[in-house]
Amino acid sequence: MDIYARNMATAVKHAQANGYQTLPLANWELDGKSVQECRVLGPEGLSIVLIDGDIKRPNIMDKDASRDFSEIGAFVNLVHDANLDKDFWTQRGGLTELRNANFDGTPMVAMMELPRANLQMRFALYWSGADAPNTAKVELVSCEVSPVGPLIPLLPLSSEYGPIAFKVDVPGARAFAQRVIQDLEHTSFAVACLEGQKREVVRAISPAGVAFELWCRED
Repeated sequence: MDIYARNMATAVKHAQANGYQTLPLANWELDGKSVQECRVLGPEGLSIVLIDGDIKRPNIMDKDASRDFSEIGAFVNLVHDANLDKDFWTQRGGLTELRNANFDGTPMVAMMELPRANLQMRFALYWSGADAPNTAKVELVSCEVSPVGPLIPLLPLSSEYGPIAFKVDVPGARAFAQRVIQDLEHTSFAVACLEGQKREVVRAISPAGVAFELWCRED
């Protein structure tokens, strides 16, 4: 999970003071803008990446000067090959490809615990657009030596939120969900309640290994 930090040095000290392990900083550039990242190892294998630099999107810190951290900015999926999902999220999911490009993984060696420098990595971002009523966004990062298959296991549906969950409130929600998951392996179905409303939950894994859920309105 990505979270913006107002000041990286202060953020790292805060994480360490609360007993969390931080990995060495990664310094790199994106479209000519400086980026600084620090990976914080959380419980149960969850990693939080603190981000500082010139690429911050609008966030809650803009309106509250007392805050040192933003809300969660993104849930990034680590997969073997991000390109395996290129057609899936655009043609089936109806999202737009905002970015899909390779970058040198050398600055990420320590932060991502990569085996060596000069590895090619890929960053892909798909979203529903700024004008969508509810913004849907999927971010993927892959590396040429990543393990094959999903890095997020298909956990039992024991809570109301899965790895990535999308509310599907449009007419024909069930039919849309069926088209999205057609021919996918690792699918399951359940009925659950969200915000007091019964929904049919479709859980699946994309071709690249992204675990996701579609929460379809029952009526």
